[in-house]
Amino acid sequence: MFELAGVPEPLARDALRLAAQKLPITLLVRDSREVISLKAKEIRELSPDDVTKRMQEARQELFNLRFQHATGALENTSQLTLVKRELARLLTIQGEQAEQQEGGAR
Repeated sequence: MFELAGVPEPLARDALRLAAQKLPITLLVRDSREVISLKAKEIRELSPDDVTKRMQEARQELFNLRFQHATGALENTSQLTLVKRELARLLTIQGEQAEQQEGGAR
């Protein structure tokens, strides 16, 4: 991406870091060992508030990973898949919990 515009990669990465400091977002470079995924059984043990909090964290992480992927800073693209799966699990279980609450309220 950087070479097409004639900009050396180190200079472009420094420019992106400086720009990220001025934006209200965080540019994080993570490795695959930092993606922590909960199993469905573990998520079901969480309270609805904790599930919502984890969903917000997963969405923020997905945004950061997409940003890194677009800027070429993401080395391990499988992290995108892992975070998407975790978000899908959280959404599914949140729906199950909402359904149980509706069933209990009737």
